[in-house]
Amino acid sequence: MTAAYDLFLRELHATGREYGDGFSFIDPQQLTAEERVKTRDALRACIGRQEARAPKTLAVVDPGPDTVALLQVLFKASAGAAAPSDFDIAVAGALAYLVDAPPALDLLERTAVGGGGMWIRGAAMEGLIIAYESSNASARLARLVRTQSDEDALQLCADGLLQRHGWHIEDEATQDEALALLDDMMSGDAARRDAALLTVLKAPVHRWPWTA
Repeated sequence: MTAAYDLFLRELHATGREYGDGFSFIDPQQLTAEERVKTRDALRACIGRQEARAPKTLAVVDPGPDTVALLQVLFKASAGAAAPSDFDIAVAGALAYLVDAPPALDLLERTAVGGGGMWIRGAAMEGLIIAYESSNASARLARLVRTQSDEDALQLCADGLLQRHGWHIEDEATQDEALALLDDMMSGDAARRDAALLTVLKAPVHRWPWTA
């Protein structure tokens, strides 16, 4: 048994706080072919139970057309819900990660700046941050930066855009520039904000998972 699969099994059967932490990133190349199949099947079973921790991990472990089709069916089934659940947002985020899916991005954008709880707003923002490179997720985040009046929502959107393009406040290598750009985007000065946005949007999107 590989170390990656052993970790997955321990997290699969976790309870309490450990369950709430979700799955660690799984590099499918660190699994054997048999383990990848078992991991995929276990994650699909989790999705059948509507576990919000499973869709993104499945998208990483098994990013092929079968997973895209499953996520599309799940997303369509939840499209008419009055308020999205944690699972709905997880599905939308996983789908947006794998393909350019404007309806999923619409849901993520609305939820990220909506009136829901901190966890679901953060999950929706994560979906926008890691969305498919050629999608318009960056343009959506830039528009939100220009339009948010609530300081917390503005900071969430500005930091999300920075992360999408490779600036991470917690990373010493990018911290100083990230903080300067964040300050400009939150300054209330339209010229400073737009100059910072231009700098960020000119940089390439960094495909998640990020590596050093």
